[in-house]
Amino acid sequence: IEKFDVPEYSDSIYLKNLNKLQTLGCFFNNLGNVYLDIGDLEMAQLALERAVEINPDLAETRTNLGNVYLRLGQTDQAIRQYKAALAINSEQATTHNNLGNAYFRLGRLGKAILNYERARLLIPRDADLDFNLGQARARVVDMAPESGTFVDSAFFWVDSLSLREAFLGFAVLNVIFWGLLLIRLSVRSEWSYYAVLLVLVFWLLAGISFGLKWYRVSWDHRAVVLEREVPVRAGPEEGDTVLFNLHEGTVVVRERNEGSWSLISLGDQRRGWLPTRSVEGIKGGY
Repeated sequence: IEKFDVPEYSDSIYLKNLNKLQTLGCFFNNLGNVYLDIGDLEMAQLALERAVEINPDLAETRTNLGNVYLRLGQTDQAIRQYKAALAINSEQATTHNNLGNAYFRLGRLGKAILNYERARLLIPRDADLDFNLGQARARVVDMAPESGTFVDSAFFWVDSLSLREAFLGFAVLNVIFWGLLLIRLSVRSEWSYYAVLLVLVFWLLAGISFGLKWYRVSWDHRAVVLEREVPVRAGPEEGDTVLFNLHEGTVVVRERNEGSWSLISLGDQRRGWLPTRSVEGIKGGY
């Protein structure tokens, strides 16, 4: 530990509070973050590599080390650390975003958009993520026309919420509604009547919003094309007629798999088969 000089203005807080062997991983992770904050990438790398060595199952440490590698221009190593972090905890939105940045730097548009979209499921209103995704989408050759239903228009705010936020909003309103209903049973005043009606409206909207968000996340069959160019055929055979070509980064809907082939659709007009290896699901597991 002594060879790592803690920056003077840190007040040596780590050495005062962490004195057990099992906390060394967290110590070096925090120390690496301090060096990263003051721009000392070399010392940050040393500290974070040591943290990973001590505690390889700490996802945050691997993400931090990936950030250092990315700033040092060691993009391949950054990708390895980000992927290792997501293997430990796949719900890290920032790691998905940074992994997308790393792939974008390498020109791998499909993988970049895939990870940006995964991050967007977790943090749908993040300005930096929206900018990164917009930059990547601008390079996509094939773009499906945007289409929406009446329900999409009526509940326009659902896309800007994560599933967790939709659930929490419904849960809070659920507590408020039933609390007011109990008050109404004991206090038969006019204000309690209108308060229950008002909260009931918001409770119903929150419940429907949560249901819609859950359905969209649970049945999200979107996938991203990973190959530079892939032919889409009329059937699941190499000899079948080529209907059209798709290019890297295109987001399609994967309807089903059949052997090593996937039936996909792009908008309402284009539909066909392509090799399953050519695409990867945004939600994963399908």
